[in-house]
Amino acid sequence: MKYKGFPHIDHTGRRTYSDMKSSVSVPVVAEKLIQALEAKVADLIALSHELNRENRQLKLRTAELQRERKELLERQRKASEAVDNTLQRLRNIEGDS
Repeated sequence: MKYKGFPHIDHTGRRTYSDMKSSVSVPVVAEKLIQALEAKVADLIALSHELNRENRQLKLRTAELQRERKELLERQRKASEAVDNTLQRLRNIEGDS
């Protein structure tokens, strides 16, 4: 934060910056900056918790979809095998005719 004007020491011994319109105490500004940083840190912590929860849910969903894919591939393999066996039997019947 840039301060306009010149620094001086007020009656409490605090350094202030004055631009003829207002006077801002450095400790007050520092406290406001600290509060803003604390709020941002709290927001980041909340976001981190939310992202961790979402990540866990996505991992569970991924595992579920992988299991489902494996089952579907196995069903497809069995169906293909059944079709191949049926075709082979039909060929054998036609060959016997």
